[in-house]
Amino acid sequence: MPLKADRLPPDIKSLSSKVSRIERRLNERDAARRLESATVGAGGLKVAGGTFAAYYPGVPQAIFATGKWSDGSYGSVLRRTDGSVALQVDGSGGDTHMVRMFNRQGTAIVMDDGYADGYLGRPWIPVPMHPGIGFTATTWQTTHVGRLFVQHAVLDVGFSVFAPSGSTAQARVCLNVNGVVTPITPVVSSSGGTEAFGYYRLTPSQHGREWGEAVSILLQGQRTVGTGTCTMWCQGIWGTNTMTPDEAV
Repeated sequence: MPLKADRLPPDIKSLSSKVSRIERRLNERDAARRLESATVGAGGLKVAGGTFAAYYPGVPQAIFATGKWSDGSYGSVLRRTDGSVALQVDGSGGDTHMVRMFNRQGTAIVMDDGYADGYLGRPWIPVPMHPGIGFTATTWQTTHVGRLFVQHAVLDVGFSVFAPSGSTAQARVCLNVNGVVTPITPVVSSSGGTEAFGYYRLTPSQHGREWGEAVSILLQGQRTVGTGTCTMWCQGIWGTNTMTPDEAV
């Protein structure tokens, strides 16, 4: 049977090496625990309150940070060396989980839609339309047409119609999907030498289009009273992000 003495190291050098290995492992374990709230290196990595951050010399804000934010939400941020935010994922205090790119003045210039999942938020994209023309027909006539591939949840539509004295004209906006024309705005009427305007923000439940689907937008007009020539103008049609949660439906 081996004696206790047989388990002793053969010399003091071996014993010293073994103690050193044990001490190193204890130090590594202690360091791993301290990492929860420690700064590692000169501006290399900072871990505090569940957030990882990297700092650029002379810039007080983290140029990169990911984890828990001060308001309790989670996200990531990438800053320029002047401290301005360049890219941010969520961290806005809500449940939108948005991805946003900012210019140096702090304006979001590229982002997904915070309320309407699956749509582009910015940049806003105009829909090219043909210029205004006159019409005299007493049935609906297409005066403008533009084709687009849907990118945004909301179509912001502006148009106007003019009817000379003694005449009345109506105008509306329609969608043409695979040859089926459907009105998507109320009818706007003008009479007696006045110009009437229509401005509408059309949400997904109104235009019914998903991201990437092709659709044609038609502006239509008709004269209902009189004999004069009426005119319709496109004031601008844009794809935009939603402004409120209600616009996402």
